[in-house]
Amino acid sequence: MKKLSSTQSNRNVQADGHISLSTYSQDVRRKVSFAEQSTSLSMNTIAGDEQIEQMLDPLESVINTTSNSEHSTFRLQIPFMSNFRIIWLDSNFTKLNADFEYMINQLRHIIDVINPFTDPEVCKDFIRKKIDETIFLIVSNDVEQSIICDIHQISQIHCIFIFCQNKPKKTRWIKNWKKIIGFFMCINTIYERIKQETERHCRDSRTTSISSVDLNRFDTSFMYTLILREILSEMNYDVTAKKQLTQFYREYYYNDPWTQKDIDNFNQNYELHTPIWWYTRFPFLYERLNEALRLQKTKTIIKMGFFIKDLHDQIEQLYRPTTEKITVYRGQGLSYAHFNQLRTIEGGLYFFNCFLSTTADRQVALSRAESSCSIEGSGQIGILFQITLDPTVGTAAPFASLNNVSFYFDREQEILFSTHTVFRIGEIKSIGDYLWQVDLLLVSDDDDDLIKRIEYMRNMTSGTTGWDRLSKLLLKMDKFEEAKEVLEVSLENSNDNDLERLGHRYHLMGQIENSQHNYKQALFFYDKASQIYQTHSSSIHLDMSVIYNDIGSVYKNTEEYTKALEYFQMALDYQDKSNPLAHSNLVLIYNNMAEVHKVMKQYSDALNILEKLSTTYKRSSVLYDYPTMSIIYISKAEVYFDMGSYSEALELFRKVSNMYKCCHPQNFIDIANVYNRIGEIYQRWDKHLKAFAYYEQSLKNYHIAFNILFKQLPMNVSNLAILYSKIAHVHTNMNNYSMALTLYQKSLEILERSFQFKHPDLASTYANIGHIYKNMGKHDKALISYRQAMKIARQSLPENHRHFLIYQKYVTEFQQTFQ
Repeated sequence: MKKLSSTQSNRNVQADGHISLSTYSQDVRRKVSFAEQSTSLSMNTIAGDEQIEQMLDPLESVINTTSNSEHSTFRLQIPFMSNFRIIWLDSNFTKLNADFEYMINQLRHIIDVINPFTDPEVCKDFIRKKIDETIFLIVSNDVEQSIICDIHQISQIHCIFIFCQNKPKKTRWIKNWKKIIGFFMCINTIYERIKQETERHCRDSRTTSISSVDLNRFDTSFMYTLILREILSEMNYDVTAKKQLTQFYREYYYNDPWTQKDIDNFNQNYELHTPIWWYTRFPFLYERLNEALRLQKTKTIIKMGFFIKDLHDQIEQLYRPTTEKITVYRGQGLSYAHFNQLRTIEGGLYFFNCFLSTTADRQVALSRAESSCSIEGSGQIGILFQITLDPTVGTAAPFASLNNVSFYFDREQEILFSTHTVFRIGEIKSIGDYLWQVDLLLVSDDDDDLIKRIEYMRNMTSGTTGWDRLSKLLLKMDKFEEAKEVLEVSLENSNDNDLERLGHRYHLMGQIENSQHNYKQALFFYDKASQIYQTHSSSIHLDMSVIYNDIGSVYKNTEEYTKALEYFQMALDYQDKSNPLAHSNLVLIYNNMAEVHKVMKQYSDALNILEKLSTTYKRSSVLYDYPTMSIIYISKAEVYFDMGSYSEALELFRKVSNMYKCCHPQNFIDIANVYNRIGEIYQRWDKHLKAFAYYEQSLKNYHIAFNILFKQLPMNVSNLAILYSKIAHVHTNMNNYSMALTLYQKSLEILERSFQFKHPDLASTYANIGHIYKNMGKHDKALISYRQAMKIARQSLPENHRHFLIYQKYVTEFQQTFQ
């Protein structure tokens, strides 16, 4: 059954001036209603209201030391990721001239982001701000040792190369600093070493993914990429697929003549050998393929679709269940952060997104693990994965022996697993200095948790063709540009006589445009789809209900509230004529209507609508569920909050808090939102101790959600920006302005990389930064931020839009007050 669009823009300007991002206030209302929580992670760390109240006495001393400081009690813990950058610190850059330009160009063949510095302090400040990057540092020998040792402590630094014309006499001091690789007199030597390090880092640090502390759940990145592979394997490919993949490789390795020859060989002779033969023959195939799978580079995965299908199909053909226990091994390196995370979930689930290569030769795998931790400055732990294949446990992923089918034949007794192989973690034990063995056991293919989640994702992306399924999946992953590309191809190849399918494709295109705030284009496609639905849909009532709700959400986002209410009412009318048990649709429609009435300050109308929705659910005992009721309670609580009826709002927020504690404790963002709201209520009542306690709990849950979402960054960076904003808002409430500013700036950086410059969320982030600068007394910077918010809003919103007028008001009032 089709779901209503989630593209609603509930941007709220709160009493403290904080402006939320476009999906900031949707998480609690929307996500639970369609059981999206079934793919989220779980950790039973929620403190109940009674526990929070009990924390107040010891918190008094904490407040005296932290409430006015730059940081809160709970720190962000940011996982390791592979965004590479080279930083070159040399006080004599101006003397290098042409030689320096040559050296920089050489290094750009590996990493194109290179920053030169002459001032060590400026360099250190710059590095500390790059919290999500892996940095290779080149320093000249004339830089003081104390500076190098100070920079060595910064976690973002992966390794350090000391560049000099002549090797100094005193070199023993670097042995105390593991990140320092050594002294180098030739840039080509540094080039080769950085190339080795980046390849090792990509191969090892992102080969595996860890499930949550909840031992029986998978994160959404696993589920989405699993379904993506399924969709690609169902699709039919023609001769152009290989041409497109070949062209991709040519462009990627444009400056590598040897690899270009290998690519020609692959293009001309692909049919002469098996996919496994090609996969094991050329590094350009397995390196780029597994990198794309690990980092979820959707465009690249789509280009490689036909080869992924062929390779997976051959592994399935060769797969033979074992008749006795077999042990295979894999040796590699893991970052300290990744390994520490692994140790906390012994007994939990572990999965590999890539095609996983193992060997039956323990010594071969062990030597690879040892080499990973033996390199000075590698910052890695050597891991020997010992994998048991038990004939009594069916596997959810096929594997195949590569004897006589690999390019290398049986040189390493290799066994290759297909993508998304899931294991349960057994014993973890030390077997040497910086060397550990991790026992893994294949998860059964009849695992109920795995089956339920895969089936749920399959239903979410159901479609008549592989291309339609792919476009739906990409839309749900917020990969709008990729979804648009796939849909445009589908529309070009659509059969004019197959109008119903054409209507659904127009509808999807409208949802993509709506999600990107391109409202005129969204209405254009919605109109084309609705015309087709009215005459050719086999489920006209449900289709029209969905599309009218989507059209209403566009008018709500553009603040044309009368039109929005008209379309929401039409959506309700069609919903009544469709499946009466499709209450999940009713939740979105009623919530949209209530939101419009709330924004228009028609609070009694909003409450009446929500009460009607609540009554409908309570009458339907079969469908009564806590997630849905929590949505209704939160919507009512938000209305009471805006009315200033804080006691009524607090009672409802407490009900929701108890529901989360009992029924779905894994929704960390939702929990954090509720605690944040309760904290705001106590703050309005000047009960600062209680407010502080709830803000601390809110922060704790946001940080857990942050670490979960961070692993999915390539998939959904916009959600990560939203989460930064949410954590920043809590810090603002706690008067931790420096931390709030840092987080808002990080959110801004992500948004600027992810969206067009005109995106409205950029404007709201600039406005929030302006609020922080104002609170810090930095009035010049505050005015600049407010003006930037107004400038972006003018480019992306109509001049009568509420947010544009708010930004304009900020600028005017600020100029009158401080200038």
